[in-house]
Amino acid sequence: MTMLLTFRESVRNFYQRFQRGLNPLFRFLISFLLFLSLNDMFHYSEELSSISVIVGIAFICMWLPLGAVFFLSVLYTCAQLFASLPEIAIVYMVLFLLAYLIYIRLEIQTCLPILLMPIGMLYHIPYIVPILVGISIGPAGIIPAGFGLFLYFFSLHVKDTVALLGTASATNGDIQAYRYLLEQIASDKELLLMILVFSLVIGIVWVCYRMSRPDAWNQAIIIGGISGMLLFLAGGYILDVEIDILNVVIGFIIAVIIGIIVQFFKCVVDHARVEYVQFEDDEYYYYVKAVPKVTVAQKEVSIKRINTRKHVKNNDESVEEVK
Repeated sequence: MTMLLTFRESVRNFYQRFQRGLNPLFRFLISFLLFLSLNDMFHYSEELSSISVIVGIAFICMWLPLGAVFFLSVLYTCAQLFASLPEIAIVYMVLFLLAYLIYIRLEIQTCLPILLMPIGMLYHIPYIVPILVGISIGPAGIIPAGFGLFLYFFSLHVKDTVALLGTASATNGDIQAYRYLLEQIASDKELLLMILVFSLVIGIVWVCYRMSRPDAWNQAIIIGGISGMLLFLAGGYILDVEIDILNVVIGFIIAVIIGIIVQFFKCVVDHARVEYVQFEDDEYYYYVKAVPKVTVAQKEVSIKRINTRKHVKNNDESVEEVK
């Protein structure tokens, strides 16, 4: 355990030392993965699908705050949709702008689930999102996580709608396609199941995470993973949704491992040295439980260079100079 704590402290010290350069680099990588995922979900404009355009947008996002990255992702998706379904693109923009004005702008970090969900769905690790949201944001991240899931399944149904537009007649083709899109979204039981399960997992992780029992943080992550597996199995049976059980189990195991690693680098406490303090003022009496954080002092290695002179004894030996 000491080796892990030493490694943790060395990583944290390295990050604190070079965070001015590392923060833009991390934002670039996450933004690149985000817009690469959006391009895979909404691939309708050849100009916007160029890898150079995606790299350029990610480079711009390096220097922008989180809210601006969210707006760029919405504009990029709308621009892709506008190439095939202009009306749907306008509805999409209005929907996400309303979500921002009504909800996200009150706490800007709640847009993180919307940005992370396309990456998780594309790379088949979406189950990490509710666990990370549960330990970092809490119930405030339930609605954005639902929006992120809606965005992914919306992209799937849009692809089917575009294919239907290519085969439908010119007179009633648009109306039939849009009606088909709305019916598919409204009747998608898998979308409903994932929204319900992710919402419950976020709530379970958040409730367990805030408990004061020893090692509550890691237990909350493990309980959230197990609950997610069981909820998917029960919900799939009730809603009659076909579920890849192996994929769900492996996905939640990976999510639990990643969640424990994130929590390990976030904070580690020593429950063996818990202290309790009681004090009062004019209005209240306070009971305080203090749990110290675990830190490992880094060894300072000092190198001293000692130069010694070599003494050569001449035992009456004659030295001849060679000219």
